[in-house]
Amino acid sequence: MPEATWVNLPFAEAIAFFKQKLPLPTSSYTEIIDEAQDWAFTVAGIAKADLLNDVYGAIVKALEDGTTLEEFTQDFDIAAAKAGWQPPPGSEGKWGGWRMELIYMQNLRGAYAAGRFKQMRDPEVATARPYWLWRHRDSRVPRAVHLALDGKVFRGDSVFWDAGGYPPCGYGCKCGVFALSQRDLERRGRKVEDAPTETLTIEDKLTGERQQIPALNGQPIVDPGFVHAAGTSKPEQRQSVLNRSLARLPEPLRRQAREAIQQRSTADFAAPQKRAPNCKKGWSCGSSCISRTRKCRSSLPGQARTYADWLASQSAPPTGGSIFGKLPIAINEVEDATVPQQRSDISCGVACGQMLLRGIGVEASHDDIAAAAGSEFLTPGEVKLALSKLSSESWQENWEFPNSKNLLKLTTPGNAVAIQFERPQSSLRHWVVVDGYDGKNIRIRDPWGLSSDHRSTGKGTRYSVAPQDFFAYWNGRFVRLDHGSSS
Repeated sequence: MPEATWVNLPFAEAIAFFKQKLPLPTSSYTEIIDEAQDWAFTVAGIAKADLLNDVYGAIVKALEDGTTLEEFTQDFDIAAAKAGWQPPPGSEGKWGGWRMELIYMQNLRGAYAAGRFKQMRDPEVATARPYWLWRHRDSRVPRAVHLALDGKVFRGDSVFWDAGGYPPCGYGCKCGVFALSQRDLERRGRKVEDAPTETLTIEDKLTGERQQIPALNGQPIVDPGFVHAAGTSKPEQRQSVLNRSLARLPEPLRRQAREAIQQRSTADFAAPQKRAPNCKKGWSCGSSCISRTRKCRSSLPGQARTYADWLASQSAPPTGGSIFGKLPIAINEVEDATVPQQRSDISCGVACGQMLLRGIGVEASHDDIAAAAGSEFLTPGEVKLALSKLSSESWQENWEFPNSKNLLKLTTPGNAVAIQFERPQSSLRHWVVVDGYDGKNIRIRDPWGLSSDHRSTGKGTRYSVAPQDFFAYWNGRFVRLDHGSSS
């Protein structure tokens, strides 16, 4: 009987981690680093979207089906030929085996490590097995500092692991971590030691920023770009992490990456699909699925499940009209020249900023707000920053959950209120401005517009939404951007 190895066994947590990643184009391995690797799949030098997506699919196949390195290489060759991507001269028409192995093993090890981290930090597991053992595995060129850590046991809740001490700690690193109980310690004759607290300062080659990394005896434990425990970024950090990463890309690739993010967002929003093999219900709502194992559709509020069902029955995502306009919940939607239309799929936050400033008598263009915020793909904090720069008001964020208890906060005099749609673990973040509650429905100004071409009319829309639909569909949080004189 052949020996079973971890790459042959489906690992739900590892698969879920990898599937949350978005294929993004890069020109160098230094562009997408640290926590951004939780959300982005990259292959240095591959910018063609079709090839990148095919390679991503081949890694998913390897995780789900246990395909071998040889089979992955064959899949890669087929994808490269289809995309017209030729191997370098003198390579006999084949891609270097070392590179195929690096792409294959690095992604599988990273996904496996992220899944293991999630398992070991589970409260029940952490209580039963609170000690973590570092194990060095054979490597062609072993790192001396990793050999020195082999067999060391530290507490699993030590910040050492979160700060970059959790392997893999670099390209080619095969080290692993195992959770132990008190009985395991005694049986193995191990003792718990204090985790290393030594650090070194490194400099980011692209930005010049300096950061602290864990070290041992003057030697770095982790390589640049790996100063992060795989899979530990929180879903609500996803957009800010990706935004920072976009700034590291050359402009042509940055534009391509933004389009990829928006396309994934639309797919997550409009195409719930069956892609969770262990899911109790057989459902997952795009990346909004919480674990892709047992929660999925059943974790959504009752009304949200209704809309998930409706979305799943559609053959294609919305191609025009407001986000609500293609769903059976928008009431009396009309174009309005006073509502600015967003210029692109990702600039709804900029358009909402324009509306909020107009509410206090300040006119600002799309370019004014994008320049003040540093981007047109905005977070609430970046909108607040831009509004403060462009007006004499001092703006504050106040986060709330959309429910009947908070309904009156939508009508507080003097408050400009913006809403962010935010499904759990989804990168879709469409902004609208809420004008309040009229006693029957909630009034909305939406920058999406009735046309799928955001430059066609320059007009957004107005419509109403029944409170129960609003609370069910906008099932994330809303942010009130309150203003008051800075003097």
